[in-house]
This record gives sequence, C-alpha cells and structure tokens, in this order.
Amino acid sequence: MQYVIPNQLTYGQIGEEFCKCYYSKTINGINTIIDLFHPGALCTVEGEELVGGYNLLLKLANLGISRFEYNNVSGITQPVSNSEIVITVNGTLRGIGYWGQVYQWVKFNEVFILENIGGSRFIVKNYMIRSV
Repeated sequence: MQYVIPNQLTYGQIGEEFCKCYYSKTINGINTIIDLFHPGALCTVEGEELVGGYNLLLKLANLGISRFEYNNVSGITQPVSNSEIVITVNGTLRGIGYWGQVYQWVKFNEVFILENIGGSRFIVKNYMIRSV
C-alpha cells in the first residue's frame, strides 16, 4: 500500500519517480495501482467523489477500462508540507477495454497528493482526474 522512493531525492525527483511507477502500472492494467492508494484516499473522477483506491478501480472497471495508454505526459511537483507533495500531470490518454476495444485519445489533467508514511515511503492521499 505504498510507493517507496529512493532516499535523498528532491521533491521534483520524487514526483518524477512516482509518475514513472504509476504510469507504467496503468499501462499494464488499472488493477496494479491499488497498492499506491491509501484505503481512505479521496478520489475525484470527472467531478464524482470516491473514497479509496478500490472504488476508483471499480469506477474505471464500470467504464469498461482495463488499462491506459499515454502520450505527451508532463508534470510538476511542489511540497505541500513537510510530509506531503502535490503532483500535477497533463497529457493525453486513451483507455483500452477488457476485450481490446480502443477509446479515443483525450487530453487530461491529473493531480496526486502524496503523503510520506515514514522514511522514503509515500502513498496517494488524494487524487483527481478530468479530461480537458
């Protein structure tokens, strides 16, 4: 239930390493990201509020999405407090369905608030995504 970051990284490097992990997981299947989210994480998908990574996965599964593909992804990271950082990511994505159906490319904006849960371990505390 966490993402382990190598010690001694800057906030920007933490954000970059987290994004590499997160996006490589969603390319392989949305079910692989559950361990990155706190069970009580507040997640907002296109304005709909959900609690926990499990409900986020259910929402995506109900939309028929099994994994994502990405293009032109870029992000910025900023500290929120001594134990939290915010990551904002923009790019284009498309969903791939369970039976191979391919959805249209859309621009997206995604926000993560990561909480340090000790040492170099981080977990997603809050999450938002919307198409733009």
